[in-house]
Amino acid sequence: MKLTVTKFRQDIYRYLDKVISTGIPIELERGGQIIKVVIEKPKEKLNNLESHNYYEGDYKDIDRIDWDNEWKGYKKL
Repeated sequence: MKLTVTKFRQDIYRYLDKVISTGIPIELERGGQIIKVVIEKPKEKLNNLESHNYYEGDYKDIDRIDWDNEWKGYKKL
């Protein structure tokens, strides 16, 4: 939808609600330039998580794991 800024200003809240409900942007023309009113898609917070190594198994078995290949601190003892 293309509007002049004057027309948009006359009923700004109705036009903004329409953009929110339909997702269709509004184009405003001012001084030969086009300004778009669009909805920004919110970023999923879970997409910011980084993958980590973790133990898959029963927590009761952790004390039976052989850590000799993983632990390098014994050389300093």
